[in-house]
Amino acid sequence: MLRVYAYEVDLDAEKARQVLQFDSSDSAIKSSLVDEDEEVFAIEFIWPSARGERVPPEREDFEPSEKFRAAVTWLRARTEDSFHELKEMGLAYDLLVEGYVGLIPVDLLKELSRLGIGLWIAPLW
Repeated sequence: MLRVYAYEVDLDAEKARQVLQFDSSDSAIKSSLVDEDEEVFAIEFIWPSARGERVPPEREDFEPSEKFRAAVTWLRARTEDSFHELKEMGLAYDLLVEGYVGLIPVDLLKELSRLGIGLWIAPLW
C-alpha cells in the first residue's frame, strides 16, 4: 500500500491524486482511501489472486515478484518529479507492506529507490 501523508502541511488528497496521475480504474489498483483524521491518502495495489483469478493449489506460493507485480508496474509509470513535487508540497510517502513474510523482489526495491520511497514492513498481529 502506497501512503501519502501530511508531514509539514495538511494533506490535500485531491492535489496528491493529480500529482501522482491517480486513476482508480487502473488495473494495478485494488482500492484507495483517504483518512481525513490521520491525513493519509493510500493506494492499495492488487495481488494476482485479488482479481478473482483462481489460483491452482500448486501455485499458492507465488513468487515474490508476482505478488508485487502490480505495484512495480504502477510505480514504473511514475516519474521522480512526481514524488519530488509531493515532497515540495510538504507531504511524505512510503510503501507499507503489512502481514507479508517473504522476499521483497529486487524490481520493487529498484523502483522504491528510484522514486525515493521508504519501505515499511509491518507484521499482522
